Amino acid sequence: MRRIEVTYSTMGQSNPAHVAERKDYAWNGDPAKSEAARTARRPRPVPESLRGNPSRRREEKEKRYAEFCEHRKNGVDVRPAGALVGVERRAAARYEKRRREELGAGSGD
Repeated sequence: MRRIEVTYSTMGQSNPAHVAERKDYAWNGDPAKSEAARTARRPRPVPESLRGNPSRRREEKEKRYAEFCEHRKNGVDVRPAGALVGVERRAAARYEKRRREELGAGSGD
């Protein structure tokens, strides 16, 4: 008697999307979210501050830091001082941490 062997084939349709039984996709959501989702995948351009020669960027950063320290010395708070020199909140916090380390751990301002 012959033995029956089972073999798998790709001849049949395993998904209804491959045949006419499928239903076309219809999105009923917010178009603003859709636009945001499409633009989020686009590569963002590199900011001007990150282009160019690394030594020039370092010099610009030191100038911003010195200007930040000057604003802080004049009594401007951290976030507004950061905005005045053109840096975001996190960079302003780093500048403030560095400024405090340079002034000494005991002095607050």
